[in-house]
Amino acid sequence: MKKKASILLTTAIAATLLFGQNASVAEKQTIPPRPDGPVQRMDVSFPIGVFWIQPASQITDESMEEIKDMNVNFLVPHNGTNSFPTHDRVMDFAEAHDLKVMMFDERFNYQFTNKSGPLSEEVLAAPQDIVNHYKGRPGLLGYNIIDEPTGYDSIDNAAQVQELFRSFDPEHMTFVNLTGYWENYNHTGYMKDVNGEYARPDATLGQTFRTQPGEHEITSIQVWLDFNQFKDDEKLTMSIWDSPEKQKLIDSSTLTAESARLFTTFTFDARVKESTDYYWEIIHEGGGDNAVGWIVRSKDGEDWYPQGTGSLNGAALESDFFFFVNSSFYENYVSQWASKNPDMLSFDTYPFSVNGGIEPHTYRTLEIVRRQALKHNLDLWSYMQTVGIDVLREPNEGEMRYNLYTHLAYGVKGIIYFTYGTPPIPGFHDGLLNSNNEKTEKYYYAKQNNAELLQLGETLKQLTSVAVYHTGSTIPDATNRLPAKSAVQPVDSSEPYIISYFEHQNGDPHVMIVNRDYDNAREGTFTFKHKPKWIQEISKISGDAVETAYSLKTGQLTLSFKQGEGILLKLPSNYKLD
Repeated sequence: MKKKASILLTTAIAATLLFGQNASVAEKQTIPPRPDGPVQRMDVSFPIGVFWIQPASQITDESMEEIKDMNVNFLVPHNGTNSFPTHDRVMDFAEAHDLKVMMFDERFNYQFTNKSGPLSEEVLAAPQDIVNHYKGRPGLLGYNIIDEPTGYDSIDNAAQVQELFRSFDPEHMTFVNLTGYWENYNHTGYMKDVNGEYARPDATLGQTFRTQPGEHEITSIQVWLDFNQFKDDEKLTMSIWDSPEKQKLIDSSTLTAESARLFTTFTFDARVKESTDYYWEIIHEGGGDNAVGWIVRSKDGEDWYPQGTGSLNGAALESDFFFFVNSSFYENYVSQWASKNPDMLSFDTYPFSVNGGIEPHTYRTLEIVRRQALKHNLDLWSYMQTVGIDVLREPNEGEMRYNLYTHLAYGVKGIIYFTYGTPPIPGFHDGLLNSNNEKTEKYYYAKQNNAELLQLGETLKQLTSVAVYHTGSTIPDATNRLPAKSAVQPVDSSEPYIISYFEHQNGDPHVMIVNRDYDNAREGTFTFKHKPKWIQEISKISGDAVETAYSLKTGQLTLSFKQGEGILLKLPSNYKLD
């Protein structure tokens, strides 16, 4: 028999939170009007911030003017700026240079970690004390509560502090930033008691479940298992049946050790009925030592999933397996925070691997956070990688442009550069400033990108993402290929583009096309079905809608892209994008 799973087995929360999440793939939905909250009231054309500036004691008018000159409008200082004296000094200089500060207080250190527990009296008293100190200062942007919370307890605690800040100061925003998706990373982070079972040739694991209203297909089921115990020649097959009696097989999926992860996903193409009970089961196909596990379930008597139950060899258990249908552990993590009504949904994902290429989690993160931002009617903010960190290379000019425009194509409406200075931490090197606080080439790349962004920003802020598609001979994992019948088509479908559809607040359709190639400039021709009367480009120089070389006769427009560049187009109000 195998040893108990060696990974840190952590648990889920109540079933209504864990299993009620359904990642609908509907491309367009009715978006309610945005609330008139602190983010929407920001008096800038586009929020552009920097993380990790010089220590407060080293701030000067010259160093603050360098930040302002990069077309930045707010600071997330850190680097020891975490108390009243340090923030007062930073804010004095920021106000003199028309910059805002997202402040962080040291009393929040370690309060939102995987072992945070109930908040201390000191932390519960901190928001009122902080508001009393800073409220009324023109340099205050908002209150930075926590970066990358790592647990549902942590999310609940952050939400509690968020509401305390709002009760004392509803005019300024609160800020929480989520981690991006990483394989084999437990985004809840905290320890709880769980149980589990081994899948063996003589031990079939099963679970009944119910489809969601409006759910007509199953594309994935994700379970939690100890992938380290999965041998190369072992296989697990998950089958979806109409019921535990297994009268009708809906679909099945087999995976090997190569595709096993901490949260392992079986993929399907299964047509199902909404609000209907089904049954999945896992069978070990032999190989290895004939056992894969734990596959995590609740402890006996704990009801994680009220609409079904787990089973072993057809016999009902007094527990449920941990699983998601058409969703994932990471998406649930994002949804948990998004459901707390934050001022924005902020996240980070650092794409530039030291081995070359793009980290595979990048687009999976973008797809999920975009979906959740739309679902919860939130503005989407993100961090932009500028620094090298051990396994991450520092980006060049084309890569920095690519990072910006790919995020804009997914509907991002605020950015923060990570990092401005270079943290004196082993593995970090060359941010926008080097370790001697001297400007690097990336400072000037960011300055140019920001100048363009400030011109595009007034339009971008008023757009709602409708759909995001990819073209090319291959497309990134977790993304959607541009349908052949879609309204905008590259003449050469093998060329790598992101084609994003947006709707303006006034109803006008907009399209952003991004050159997904960060190494090479390219020229591409695009056919616009239905032949709109005109196509305008939102100028990166003036922000105005300007004429293009669009041919009404052919319905085509040829565009020239720098490496990683995006171009934002405006179309007539009666033009149908799909």
